[in-house]
Amino acid sequence: MKKILLFSAFLVMQSLFAQQDMDFTIRYDITNSRYEVYAKPNFTQNNFTWGPSQISVLVPISFANQPLLLTSHAAGSWGDSSIVYEPASSPNYDFHGVQTGGQLTNLVANEEKLIFSFISPTGSCITGLRLFINGSDPDSSQPGMAGGDFNNSIDNGNLQDIYNANYNNSGTTCTLSNETVALTEIDVIAYPNPVVNELTISGLSTDKNSIQVYAYNGKLLKTIETIEKETKLDFSRYADGVYFIRIVNSDNNYSIKKIIKKP
Repeated sequence: MKKILLFSAFLVMQSLFAQQDMDFTIRYDITNSRYEVYAKPNFTQNNFTWGPSQISVLVPISFANQPLLLTSHAAGSWGDSSIVYEPASSPNYDFHGVQTGGQLTNLVANEEKLIFSFISPTGSCITGLRLFINGSDPDSSQPGMAGGDFNNSIDNGNLQDIYNANYNNSGTTCTLSNETVALTEIDVIAYPNPVVNELTISGLSTDKNSIQVYAYNGKLLKTIETIEKETKLDFSRYADGVYFIRIVNSDNNYSIKKIIKKP
């Protein structure tokens, strides 16, 4: 009897997991000047065990060749972990495999969940971004893919992939009421660069400035707000390597700087 009950419980759990799946989309948020990736589950669950996963973003080759500058919103810390630029099998796109180790996440059936967002290298909106299409876009064996696997996959904590499909995936747009979105680059200076300990940023607005520090894999490390014309950032605790600084003022204009950290 005990074996029968255990087997029945196993079948119930298998049936429950088999019914779970998630769809995904990407779109441009004009208000926040960023691209946003959403998950839409077909089930409701508090503390869903979102395991190691990947959602891959294809960007036009007009994007600069650098990692996506990411902000994580749900399902753990997302990073731009695998990149292929202009592969011969799909020369109009760069491929970015955005991955997370996962995290407990609350989900509601048929409600979108913002999982991560990112900005363009110029700060302005560029059209035509989309998500990787499993079974259609180039696999790891195709020319120029360098063995990279960009298939979307979502682990449910039980070693089962519940990724289902993409929706509204014909390419992002940058319009609202038929007006094209455009941002203006602001003239700020970041020095010394390379930096060892302290980075100075000058030429800021006296209204409000948001300064974000990103690691080379696109993960957001720090955000500060200031109304001073000049501010200093402590880089002494960061490892040697490449970082990006994004500055946005109260008019939503921007500057992005590549910073080299040295010992």
